[in-house]
This record gives sequence, structure tokens and C-alpha cells, in this order.
Amino acid sequence: MNNIACTTSDKEIGHQSYITGIDGLRAISVLSVVLYHLDSNILPGGFIGVDVFFVISGFVVAMTTRREHTRSFRQFLLVFYRRRIVRILPATLIFLLLAQLFVVLFVPTKDRITVPDLTAAAAALGMSNFVLWLKADDYFSPEANLNPFLHTWSLAIEEQFYLIFPTFAFLFNYYRASSRIFWWLATGLIGCIIASLTVAVLSTHVSRPFAFYMLPSRFWELATGIALFILVEKISGRPTAGRPFQILVFAAGLCGLIAIAAAYGFIDSVNFPFPYSIVPAISASLMLYNLYLDRNGLISRIFSIKILQYIGKISFSIYLWHWFVIVSLQWTIGLETYLPKFVALAASFLLADLSNRLIERPARVSGRIGAWCDGHVILSGLTAMGVVGASMGILAAARPSLTLSVTGDRDVWLPSTPGHGGRCQAQRGRRSFAGGTIRYDFVPQSCEQGADPRHLYVLGDSHAGAYQRLVGNIVRHEGLTATIFTGTGCAWLPMIGQTKTTCALFIENGLTAIALSAKSGDVIFFPGLRIRRYQTSDSSDNEAEIHSINYSDAMISHEAKRLTTLIDQGIRVVLEAPKPVYKYEPMRCFDWFNQANPRCREKSVPYTELQERRKQALVIYTKLKNLDPRIEIWDPFPLLCHDAACLAVKDGMPLVSDGDHLTGYANDYLTPFFANLLKDRQ
Repeated sequence: MNNIACTTSDKEIGHQSYITGIDGLRAISVLSVVLYHLDSNILPGGFIGVDVFFVISGFVVAMTTRREHTRSFRQFLLVFYRRRIVRILPATLIFLLLAQLFVVLFVPTKDRITVPDLTAAAAALGMSNFVLWLKADDYFSPEANLNPFLHTWSLAIEEQFYLIFPTFAFLFNYYRASSRIFWWLATGLIGCIIASLTVAVLSTHVSRPFAFYMLPSRFWELATGIALFILVEKISGRPTAGRPFQILVFAAGLCGLIAIAAAYGFIDSVNFPFPYSIVPAISASLMLYNLYLDRNGLISRIFSIKILQYIGKISFSIYLWHWFVIVSLQWTIGLETYLPKFVALAASFLLADLSNRLIERPARVSGRIGAWCDGHVILSGLTAMGVVGASMGILAAARPSLTLSVTGDRDVWLPSTPGHGGRCQAQRGRRSFAGGTIRYDFVPQSCEQGADPRHLYVLGDSHAGAYQRLVGNIVRHEGLTATIFTGTGCAWLPMIGQTKTTCALFIENGLTAIALSAKSGDVIFFPGLRIRRYQTSDSSDNEAEIHSINYSDAMISHEAKRLTTLIDQGIRVVLEAPKPVYKYEPMRCFDWFNQANPRCREKSVPYTELQERRKQALVIYTKLKNLDPRIEIWDPFPLLCHDAACLAVKDGMPLVSDGDHLTGYANDYLTPFFANLLKDRQ
């Protein structure tokens, strides 16, 4: 590699490009995000700070590369990626390693590999937004609140943007002297902004996770920063109209400041990212316009005060660490009061300062790294990304032996683990089913007294999947084959709001698959969440209000006819009556480091209260049985709750992991009762 590729002018360009007011704008943006994550009631629109960051990033990266037009494209790429790697990777990769280690040690989980694990591994490769789009829920959904790596989606957006940006920047710099070509390029950039904005408009209503997490719908915000820099650089190179122009620049900055301050208060997540993301993008553009063209003006002086400068300089590290700190406290001592929120804020700043002092700054000024050729730095960075990404997976795989949580006892806590004993061995296979749902097939092998010809089918939501251990036990002890069709949030005959459009397809395909293969004597079991839960493991709402579904007599009759068709073929149909739901979540409350969490206080629910919650489902079941008395009901409620107060624990062992999904222990406990049900009419 030649010597030119091994030398850079980082220090010179950085000095000439530095604008103190931009650090102040960074500070305000990161503070808004932190406050929103601590408590969305403090700053309802604080999440738009990320949108402001996108515009700033596009503006600053265009500004820092404006003097690179003398290099060849190859040299331009080498220098650009060297700077990005040295600036971003050391702090990010060390954060990921330390955060994932903490998660493995202290965060209880029901799965071997979780969405946070996948997010962490993908974050090391700059692709966490893909995982969040495909595997997770909407950014604003309660399910996203406990992923310590959720915030890395925006870092992934920027890293993917950096794959495209150098071509734009080089062409703009190379053809700076050619007015005609330059403006053709500018027109092309505006076209890209319009195209990306169009994607954002369409995808917000079709797939909001895509609109929120993916570069095609976010590119316009970063590109707006680039376009703005091109504009202000052209303006700054021309004579201005004196005081009228200064008034215009000040008015732009003031309008931007007022607009963004108002947006923090009124913008909500309902119409986001489009159209509300336009407000922070325009506001940030107006602010940057002022800060660049009036560096000694009033707004620039305000945004250049020392405290904002300090926060702005460590804003990257603050963003890296704050969400992890918040989620960690949610998993342990809780964030329901002001004291832990203050602790979270202080810890975020402390870790950010340490990261800046010990990792970011040393990496940028290191004489050893500075002596490396650009290509060597880039190759080392890419290698480090791969190594850290693999390390995320290794740590996740080692969770059972590393975790300090009692949930590491998989036999007790996880319903997906195989049971023990029986006269057969059970082979379990897993494959994808309709609409991203899952099908499990259980086949008995090496049965001592021959196999049972019957087949047990289980169709339902995640509660069907939570019966894997029980079904495996039945297969081993009774020798029959079994199949579980499970789709998260997709119960047959749901009693509460079911919003996924794929659920109807899943149920129809499941029933069709069963009808095509079931024979006389087979059993179909329909479990599901048919009682309003108090809370989810990801929500602080202790009385989660979910709308109930009201079934007309015609709807009930329709469902009864579907069941009757199966029963007429000699197939037994068994409905699961609603199981108890709890305010207490054992998975989050059994460890020494989380027992003091305020969420763990209410350990019991009155029996009568739960019976009242079950009433709607039981009334509908009664109507179904009146239409066809052959429909069977299996009610595990009296087995799990038979005292005046229902507990999520039996003999010191957890019955549920969260507020309603059965544990492996509960599966074993219920197995003989379900086995007796299968024998009743054998």
C-alpha cells in the first residue's frame, strides 16, 4: 500500500470543520432521547432527538469530507473508512461485549437465543436494524422495552449510510468546479431524498417497523443534512446582503429552536415516522443553517456554553450506554421511582465519560494506530466486527453455565426443554409454518410396549408453544404422535384484542392442515390466552387495558359448526379453559438482585377476581357446548389455583415464567391430569 494511503489530514480537517454550536445541538438531542427513555411523560417527543442526530450526521460528514477532492476515489474511500472505523468501532464493540456479558449474567430469559442476543450480534456487524425489523415488534411497543440493544438500530442506519455516502461525497467534491455537473448531482441528491421520503410515507402505513428501522425510509434525513451543507457552503462563499441576511439567518435559527422545542412536547408515536419526522428534520436544518453561517451569533453562543459542549462531545457514548443502563435497572431494582431514575442518569453519564476518556479519545490519537496504513486499520476494524459478532453468539450459547439467575435451571423454567422418563423416546422437529409461525412435530421412538396410533394436535398462540414439555411428556409416556402449531398472539377463539393480520391465516392454515391429516380417534387441543392479563413482562402498566372481543351468537354458532365438522369425523375437540394470570412474574422476581423490584410486590391475586376475569370465556364455552355437547373443556385453573388467593408459585417452584406462560415445572405438574383426559374416552 502506498504512502499516501497511510497518511491522513484528520487533525487539520477536524480543526477547520469544528463548529462549537453543533456540539450543543448534539447535547440537546441526546438529552431529549435519554429523558424520553427514562420516562416518556417527562418529554413525550424526546425520541425525535434521533432524527435530529441523523440530519446532524449528514451535515457533519459532508463538511468533514469537503476538502478531499484532491484524492483518487480509492484513496478517498480508504481515508473515509479509516476515520469512521476509528471514530465508531472501538467504543461500540467494547460496549457490546460488556453489555452482552451483563445480559448473560443477570437478565433472565425463557429462550436459549433471544431477540436481544440476535440484536447484539447484528449490531457488531452494523445490521441490528434488520433483526429488529424482522424479529421484534414496533419500536414503541411494550415488547421492545427490555431489549438492551434496541437503540443500536440508529447506529446501524448510519453505518449502512456510510456505504453509500462516499460516492456522493467524492463526486460532489470532484466536480465542484464544474457548475453544470455539480447541479446535476445536486438534482440527483434531491431525487433520492424525495424517493426515500416516499418510501417513508408508504411504509409507515404498510409496515411501520420497516419505516422506523430501515435505511430506505430514513435515508432522506441523512441526505437532508448533506443537501443543507451544500447549500450553506455555497451561501458562505458568496457576498451576503449585510444586516438583512443576518436577520434571516437569526430568524431561521430561532424558528428551528422554537419548532424543535415544541416538537419535544407535542409529537407522539402515533404518526411516526411519517409525517412527524419531518418536523425535527426541518427544525434541525434551520438550526444548522444558523450555527454554520452565524458562528458568533446569539444562538451559537448559547449552544456553545461549556456544559453543552461537554455533553455534545460525549454524546455518542451517552447514546451507547444510556439505554443499556435503563434496561438493566428495569430488570433488577426497577425504575418506578425517581431515585433509580436519577441513578440511571448518573450511571449513563459516568459510563459515557469513561468510554470517551478511555476508549474514544485514545483510539483517535493513538500513535500506534496512527502509524498503520489505512487499509490495515480498515481490515482490523472489519475483523474486530466479526470477532465481536461471533462473541455475542458464544456468550449467548454459554448462558446456561454463566448466568447468575435461577432461571438458568432450564428444566424448571423453560417449557421447551425435554422431560424425563416414559416408555418411549420422543423426537421433536421444528419447522416454519404459515406467516412466520412455528410447527413442532413429536414422534415416539423405541417404545417398550408399542406406539399409540392416535395423534394429538395443539393449535394456538404462544400458550400452545408453552405446552411443548407437556406434549413431549405425553408422547414419551403414552406413545402417541403429536403436532403443535403455535403463532405468537394468534389464539383460536381469542377473547382479547388480536391485531396481527397474519393470525387469521395461521388459524385457517392450521385447521386445514389438521383436517387433511387427522383421523378418527385423534385429539385437537386449543389452548390460548383467553383472559385479560394484568401486565406483560415488558410493560409497567399494572392493569393493562386490552379491548375484549364480543362474540355474537352467530359468530359462536359459526365456530361451533367448524368444531362439529371435526367431531363428526371421530376427532375429539378439547378447549382449554382460561388459566390464571398473575401480577407477579417469577422470572423477574426470583433472584437476589431483582426481588426488591416494585413489580414483585403483588405475589397473589384473589381467586374471585380471577374467576370474574374468566367469566366471558366460560360463558362462550357454555354456549358452544350447548350447540354441540361433544365439545370437551379441560380446565387447569383449579389445579393451578385452589385457594382464596392464587399464587404463581407452588411448593417454592414457579408455575409461570412471566404473568401467564407455564414453566417446565408446571408442564410436568399438569402432565398426569392431561394424560387422564386423553384416557377418559380411549
